[in-house]
Amino acid sequence: MRRLRFLHALPIPARKALKKLGADLRDARLRRRLPTELVAERAFFSRKTLRKIENGDAGVSMGAYACLLFVLGMTTS
Repeated sequence: MRRLRFLHALPIPARKALKKLGADLRDARLRRRLPTELVAERAFFSRKTLRKIENGDAGVSMGAYACLLFVLGMTTS
C-alpha cells in the first residue's frame, strides 16, 4: 500500500478527528441499516473508498466525505 508523504506530517489531533468522523459516519450508516454496497453505489465510489472513509483515512478527498454525508442525509440546505 502506497502511503502519501503528507500523511506522516498530519498532526495527531487532526488524525484523531478524522478517525472520529469516520467512526461517526459508520455509526450513522449502521443506524440507518444501510449496507456498504448500497451506500457506496449511491455515493458513486467503491466499497474500498467507503471503508477508507470509515477508518478516517486522510488520503480520501473531502469531496468523497461530503458525498457520503449527503447520501446519509447529514447535510443541511
